[in-house]
Amino acid sequence: MLASAMLGITLGRIGYATAMVAFAALCLYFRPGHVNRQSLEWRIWLACAISAVWAGLCWWHALADSLTTTALYWIDAAQMAAWLWVLSAMARLQQQPRWLQAMLTFMPPLVLAIGSAAIVLAVGYNSDTAASAWFALVALSLPLLGILAVEQIYRNSAGSSRQTYRWFFLGVGGTFLLHLFQYAETVASGQFSIFVWGIRSMAFPVIAVLLYKGVRTSAVDWRIGLFVSRQVVFFTASLLMVGVYLILMSVVSSVLQQRAGPNALIVQAVFLLSAGAILLTLIFSAAIRRRLMAFLATHFYRNRYDYRIEWLRFVKTLTERASQGNLHENAIRAVCQIVGSNAGALWLLSDNNLRFEPKAQWPQPIGSVAPLGLSVSEPLLDFMARTGWVVDLKERSLSPELYDNAAIPADFGLLGDDAVVVPMLHIDSLYGLMVLRRPPGRETLHFEDRDLLKTVCRHLAAHLWQVAIDQRLTNSRQFEAYNRMTAFVMHDLKNLTAQLQLIVSNAAKHKRNPEFVDDAIVTIANSVDRMSKLLAQLSQGASSGASRKVSLADVVQRTALRAGTRLPVPSVEVAQDAQVIVDPEQLSMVLDHILRNAQDATPANGSVDIRVTVENGAPQVDVRDNGSGMDENFVRERLFRPFDTTKGARGMGIGAYQAREYLRSVAGDVRVMSRLGAGTTFSLVFSAGPSDMNHG
Repeated sequence: MLASAMLGITLGRIGYATAMVAFAALCLYFRPGHVNRQSLEWRIWLACAISAVWAGLCWWHALADSLTTTALYWIDAAQMAAWLWVLSAMARLQQQPRWLQAMLTFMPPLVLAIGSAAIVLAVGYNSDTAASAWFALVALSLPLLGILAVEQIYRNSAGSSRQTYRWFFLGVGGTFLLHLFQYAETVASGQFSIFVWGIRSMAFPVIAVLLYKGVRTSAVDWRIGLFVSRQVVFFTASLLMVGVYLILMSVVSSVLQQRAGPNALIVQAVFLLSAGAILLTLIFSAAIRRRLMAFLATHFYRNRYDYRIEWLRFVKTLTERASQGNLHENAIRAVCQIVGSNAGALWLLSDNNLRFEPKAQWPQPIGSVAPLGLSVSEPLLDFMARTGWVVDLKERSLSPELYDNAAIPADFGLLGDDAVVVPMLHIDSLYGLMVLRRPPGRETLHFEDRDLLKTVCRHLAAHLWQVAIDQRLTNSRQFEAYNRMTAFVMHDLKNLTAQLQLIVSNAAKHKRNPEFVDDAIVTIANSVDRMSKLLAQLSQGASSGASRKVSLADVVQRTALRAGTRLPVPSVEVAQDAQVIVDPEQLSMVLDHILRNAQDATPANGSVDIRVTVENGAPQVDVRDNGSGMDENFVRERLFRPFDTTKGARGMGIGAYQAREYLRSVAGDVRVMSRLGAGTTFSLVFSAGPSDMNHG
């Protein structure tokens, strides 16, 4: 009996000390914040802290035998109450039955109150044996309640999250199971077993490991605590290391001063200077900084990268001075900063989709590449397009079968035989690739390195593709403006040519008629004048003439007179004249086009009528014919569409479009009413601004 008790004490000293350290480490791992203290994360942290204190008290008892049996039961109950407090929050979030929530809320305080009374009774009446037996019987309800709650919450968890919570519930359930074993043995034997108490201690470090694994692999981010940036941790760790180094320097210097004899001062000075030089070298060593950052990221953080900081810096580098500098160089530099590379090169798909052309290198110059770029049929590029893999050239040289034994293009060697090639995928196709010099100190690429490189390069591909599309769109708009101007000029020349052709066709018959000769000269002079203005427009890029206030009736009558050489001869009615601010030549060309279309659509014995009036204060010209007309769908869908014509080779399809665009440029509009077989009415409506009106 004594031997088993001694063994229990020995095991308790080892087990509870280990458990205390393990639970204290869990507290440091959580790092909770100072807000939302009713949250689940805060409760888990507090339960771990109480467990660490509980293990410390048990360890102290194993060392000094300083606690009564009732006190041991009470601190056990306090630890179980802490984890029941965690389970009550989970039960409330999961909307467990109200009876379970009520028991989890009220049972722990009740048992702790009974335990406090038992301790007072044991101290006051010197009856620890009776009080502990009574307390053990009451406290037996806590592990039973805990096991029931764990089973209910785990069973009712969603199937997708049950696996992630498994380790956490194993740890919590194991805690209650160990206490249940202790209490059941006490109730069965009628006395507290120090051997069982010591054996139990050896399992609690395992419980702490299960809890750590549970919260680490859980889909829930248990750590809501204060955010400590990697930069702060890096500088804090650096200062700590420098402080330790300086302390060691002082200790060694003191030892040298005592042991070096008469040359102590010289030896001490040499040592301090050497140690100081070494310290400065370490502080300013980029390799040491990189290794320290990698060590901290690997051992003190769940993720290798601080993605918030990396993304903000990536966007800032990508967009800074993009309008003045080289966007492609900024893109390379932004990626290099993430992984610590000091050089890179960029290839993008050519416009004909046949080659990957070299676009930029950073820094300049780092080498030379073939001016023709890389063919899309290169086996390694095809492999990257199919798999989306980051190609590690060092790994490729050691294990070529991983990359389908694809040959390495010679251009990739300009950054070393161990460079890294990152695919730039856009909509699941290879738009470009980036070659990075291997970051110093990175013997192997971590999966986070590869994932982050693929992600940022996919973003870069979309960004650079959009920039290229915008540039093409700008160029196409410039060509569109040029083509539109050319079409307008050709249309005007066609109208002028038609007038001259009419003179030539009638010259053989009327060349001896003085009136015909006079009219031909006037027509030719008018054509020359309009062509001169057209040439001025082309050479100066200006409008064909200055806008001024003119009589709308005068412009209409002059245009109708010129159109009178064709049948049917248009008639003019001026119901009310108005002064409008327009370019008379441009307006005359618009009217001439409308009249020509009306005459083409109307038989020679038909009618084309022009009416000048003012409707609701707005000057208006109506050109009405009784020709073939147009259906509603043609007017709505095709009439004003440029380059859409029903005249075949005789027309260009921009006259109506040009007319509407000019009227809109002077704040007017064109309205059309037409029916098949019933004719068409074109209405040129001008703005209803102030104007001088004359009654006709």
